[in-house]
Amino acid sequence: MPRGEGEEGEVVFFKLDRYLLDDDIEKEFELRGLKPADPYSLAAVNEADPAFADTHPNGTHWKDAEGNWCFVTFNRWDDEREVNVDRSEGEGVSGAWFAGLRRN
Repeated sequence: MPRGEGEEGEVVFFKLDRYLLDDDIEKEFELRGLKPADPYSLAAVNEADPAFADTHPNGTHWKDAEGNWCFVTFNRWDDEREVNVDRSEGEGVSGAWFAGLRRN
C-alpha cells in the first residue's frame, strides 16, 4: 500500500455517479489535474472527521507491484463504519467520492 512521498496538500474529493472501471477512474483523476490520494492521506481525513464517510463514502486506488488495481474505502453500512482494503477484481464503482491530490 503506497505511502505519500512527502507531498503536502489538501485532499480533494470528486464524485462520479456513473459506473466506471479502475482504468477509467484513473482518467477522471487526470482530467481534474489530480493523482489518487495515498491511503494514509485519505485515512487522516477520515480520522479527523469520522462522520464524513457516513454521507460521503470515499476511497482511493493504486496499482500494486504486479500491476493489479487495489483500493481502500471508508463508508457506513448497516449502522457500522467500515474501512475496506482489497484488490480490485475488475468490478467497477459508482456513487463513491474519490480522493485526489493536485499534481505538481
